[in-house]
Amino acid sequence: LELKAGRAESDPDATLRAELRQEVLHKLIGGASLPAARREALFAQLESGQLEAVAVQATDSALRRAALERIQRAGFLGDRAIAESDPAIRLWLVERIDAPATLERIEDAARKKDKRLYKRIREKLDAIANAVETPERIEARGMALCAALEQVLRTVPT
Repeated sequence: LELKAGRAESDPDATLRAELRQEVLHKLIGGASLPAARREALFAQLESGQLEAVAVQATDSALRRAALERIQRAGFLGDRAIAESDPAIRLWLVERIDAPATLERIEDAARKKDKRLYKRIREKLDAIANAVETPERIEARGMALCAALEQVLRTVPT
């Protein structure tokens, strides 16, 4: 497999390189191992659809995560956060997603399936909501500061 992966990187015939990449990819998805350097070189040459196939079909969770690290499409990452079998990868994927709509979609799917993931999504959505400055939030913060100042004034001797 390593020999084929090497040829997939360096063979002068583009057709043969593509065929070898596809063969190595299928063997990786099936559970064959490949040194990290060769795997990274192979991943660098893959198209996004091929990386997504690895992220969905690979039997090895480390290989799925390595493929997911290279994928940037938020919708796909959201789908994987719902369907991924490894809980650590699901949490890692949620950390990569910042879109509230995608987080809410994952939250709905995780509500009864993965309580830890659900809790982390709730925390993240709350943090996003708290980061948005609305007139009501500004007023509430101002009122809290005034109340704290009044409390300090009451305790200071005249």
